[in-house]
Amino acid sequence: RGGDIRIYGPLLMLLPPEQLAVLTMHHTLGLCLKHGNQGAKYSNLITQLGEAVQTEARVLKVREARRARLAAAKTSGDDDALKKARLDGGRSHFDAKTLAKLPQHVVNARARRALEDEDAEADWPTMTRAKLGSAMVGFFMDVARDADGGALLAHEIRTSRRRKVGVVCA
Repeated sequence: RGGDIRIYGPLLMLLPPEQLAVLTMHHTLGLCLKHGNQGAKYSNLITQLGEAVQTEARVLKVREARRARLAAAKTSGDDDALKKARLDGGRSHFDAKTLAKLPQHVVNARARRALEDEDAEADWPTMTRAKLGSAMVGFFMDVARDADGGALLAHEIRTSRRRKVGVVCA
């Protein structure tokens, strides 16, 4: 898709293709169904998809760092180091039973803090996320077909308040 592949290409390598496909289908179909006949605004769809990929890449990085800490603690043979690594470096434990008892805003805050602690990198630029999301939606629209071979999704340009708005319809 033009020269933009140099921008979003490396980002596509951060996650497995299967995970990218699921994210793309989930966000695209979810927004299309949510907005019904009106369709989902293309700009909203691509930025949300780019943000979702960035979040998943950060989560993957956090998991890999935690696995590395656990592996290092196991090989050292130090029980205290292993216990501390299991507790995610001294932070609160993220087991399902504990999280189920907490209010949702507390769980969200803990998850956000864990991601920020592990990954001090800045957010990807909005244009980069949009180009990544646009490429992924484009790829999905190219392959999403019904049983007869017809396209499942359509991209239309609609006029709203004298403005042209891109819309994806299912």
